[in-house]
Amino acid sequence: MFAFSGNVMDAINIQKSLAEAAKNDIFNGNKSHGDGWGSAIISNDQELLIRRKIPIFEDSFMDIIKNLAGKIVLISHARLASETEQKRGWMDSHPFRIFKENETFYIEHNGYVDKYFLNRKFGIEIKNFTDTEAFAFLLQKLNGDFIENIKTVIDVLHEGTLAGTLNFICAGYDYKNKRKICYYSDFNSKKENYLRLFEFKKDDSFSVMSSTVAYYLNIIDENMNYRSNNVKMVEKEKLFVYEEG
Repeated sequence: MFAFSGNVMDAINIQKSLAEAAKNDIFNGNKSHGDGWGSAIISNDQELLIRRKIPIFEDSFMDIIKNLAGKIVLISHARLASETEQKRGWMDSHPFRIFKENETFYIEHNGYVDKYFLNRKFGIEIKNFTDTEAFAFLLQKLNGDFIENIKTVIDVLHEGTLAGTLNFICAGYDYKNKRKICYYSDFNSKKENYLRLFEFKKDDSFSVMSSTVAYYLNIIDENMNYRSNNVKMVEKEKLFVYEEG
């Protein structure tokens, strides 16, 4: 998964890296993330949400991006469904859209959110939701600013038991077209190389991504060594917000 802000050519390169990562995840036993994929694109002219059942490495997505112009925000995810979650096709593909009073955000997530704990704490419906959907639904249900809602839910999840991984990336805008990317990483797992997130800055572009995407983008190697002076590992247990401009 990743979120990106910058020019179209760099967006194409990171989307290609996601497709390669989804086909062969070298940090997770060479598994494929073949349970669908999705993207949200925000440009000066349009907003697009794509969620598909077909694996991203078998799909064609270049035509979607290459005809865009100017600076864009792109958030993308290739799904590897857990054994306990639904596989209903495109409707379970990330990202999920969240509407607030003055904001729209998209969220994608790797890991596990205890949706049963959220159900007990907030009374939200979870019957037909994956854990990520429950997370997104709660963020939409809460009143107020999206970033503050994110902080609230993180704190609440830590009141319960953080079993596994809470890695998420969000991208969105307010109605003055101020665009933001937010991201958070926390995990209790021996798969540290697989679960790490990385930031990358290049000229006027910014991106945050999972480790395997960073590997195929050629900014880290298989031992987590940096191949660029503009990349760094995302600090755990801290919410970061990047704003354009």
